[in-house]
Amino acid sequence: MDFQKILLNIAQNAQNKKGYIMYKESFPSRLKMARKQTGLTQREVAKELNLSIPNISRYETGAIEPNLEWLAKFALFYGVTVDWLISLEKHPNKINPMEPVYKEQEIKKSPAATFALRIKKARYDKKLSQSQLAKITKIPPSTIAKYEIEQLEPTIERLAILAIELEISADWLLGIDKQPDSS
Repeated sequence: MDFQKILLNIAQNAQNKKGYIMYKESFPSRLKMARKQTGLTQREVAKELNLSIPNISRYETGAIEPNLEWLAKFALFYGVTVDWLISLEKHPNKINPMEPVYKEQEIKKSPAATFALRIKKARYDKKLSQSQLAKITKIPPSTIAKYEIEQLEPTIERLAILAIELEISADWLLGIDKQPDSS
């Protein structure tokens, strides 16, 4: 089963109990759409973000998946939410980008460090043990533990699963939003 089918399956399962809806666009197509909406070429994006043109192309075709830092950088660069980029939102909700290029000092910590702290906080807020969260998300408990001590970063698929099951935004998990999504 490919990544998009997995996300659609997760969303369909979560839709009734949590109100989440997954949309047809995949991360690669949404990343490309965000670039085209800004009117930038792959070459221009590569120059601004200090990436190679082939890597921009690989992200846009799904040949490679960004880590949390690059996921946050792309969202901030294009001025869209991570939730939209990973297909948790239908419309490209605009965020207030700090500048055209990601500024680490504004987020204060790397997205991976912020994720580690916030996934633990979200789990505590829901009064879940690591084992309980693992059971709900079907992510091994040892993997949840590694996320919380910053030994491992989730894939986009697992980031989406965690956001859905914990009823919070992926943006908040990465430190882009200051408050958890209250919807």
